[in-house]
Amino acid sequence: MADGLDWYCAQVLPGHIAVDVVCETDDVLAFRPPVPGFGAEHIIVIPKQHVRSLLELDADTAVKLLAVQQTVAAEVIDRHGGCQAITSIGDEQHNRHLHIHIAAGEGVARFVQRAPQVPDTQKPGRPNRPAEHDG
Repeated sequence: MADGLDWYCAQVLPGHIAVDVVCETDDVLAFRPPVPGFGAEHIIVIPKQHVRSLLELDADTAVKLLAVQQTVAAEVIDRHGGCQAITSIGDEQHNRHLHIHIAAGEGVARFVQRAPQVPDTQKPGRPNRPAEHDG
C-alpha cells in the first residue's frame, strides 16, 4: 500500500473540506471532489466506515457501496452516454480509504479502443451497444 493519509475519513467525512454531495446514505457518500481529477465529470464514492481497500471490504458494505455506485453511474450515463468506475489497490492506491472514481467525458483515460456504436432502441437514455459485425 502506498504511503498516504486516509484523506476521506480525516477531511471529507467530518466536513473539514467542502464537497459537492451527489448521493448520500447512512453508509456511503458520493461526491464531486473539490479539485476534479479526470474527466468532464468526476465523482468519488466512498464507504463512511473506514475500509482500507477493496481487499478488506466486507460483503454487507460491498452491497451498500455498489448500490450507490450503480445509482450514480446511471445518472452519469444519462448525461454522457457512458462512464468508467475505477479503484486502485496496493501500491497504486494513494489514499488509505477505499474509493471508487466514476468518470466520464473528455479527459478520461481509455484502456481499450471504443467499438463502433449503434443506437440502442431498447433502453432510451442508456449507452449505445457495440455494432455487430458480419462474418
